[in-house]
Amino acid sequence: MIDDSRPATSDGLNPYAPSPYALNPDAPGRTASEASAVFSSLSLPAWIALGCCVASLCFLLLTLIVSLPYGSPNAPPLIGIISFIGVFMVLSALGIAGAVSMLRRRHYGLCVVAAFGLMVPLLGPCFGLTLPLGIWAIVLLRHQSIRESFVAIARPQGDYDNADDAIAAASTLDRKGDWDAAVELYRVAADRWPEHAKYADNCIQEIAKKQALASDPVAN
Repeated sequence: MIDDSRPATSDGLNPYAPSPYALNPDAPGRTASEASAVFSSLSLPAWIALGCCVASLCFLLLTLIVSLPYGSPNAPPLIGIISFIGVFMVLSALGIAGAVSMLRRRHYGLCVVAAFGLMVPLLGPCFGLTLPLGIWAIVLLRHQSIRESFVAIARPQGDYDNADDAIAAASTLDRKGDWDAAVELYRVAADRWPEHAKYADNCIQEIAKKQALASDPVAN
């Protein structure tokens, strides 16, 4: 059972105080800017991986076209050429799929597999030069806040068995700046678990303040 009692400010709210809903036990009370940095940190290696894999795949396609026998009697068998180059192409295509999933925060398992694919020596994208990139991505994917960002985005609003999971997911969306989705999920939690309605309403009010500040910073 969640305890809704929290240290309050003069207006009765304290959205940045350490919360029982904090998704990262190593950094309770993470500020919005810090949380945004955590969630966006995966985007940089994902974009780099996407560029490397696309370049590698284009190079391999060109290599395949150039290597085709074109009727030459001394050329290697066509199936052998395709099989050899195809191994490289599979890992590059896997890297592209994984990088796109990292950017969209979808399919966590695919992202992990693609990160390991980046670390394959010689056969990997750019002939294994993406090894440090794969290590970088794996380290970030193991971060608890990033793992749970995949869960929060992937699960439908009604697919929660208890208030803890629903409010934690709404908090994740709030920290990522996806305020509309966070508000909707807080409302779902308030409707399904009325005992947490007050906390959810307080969070919604804080999101409204942040939205107003973002839309008109001078007036606020």
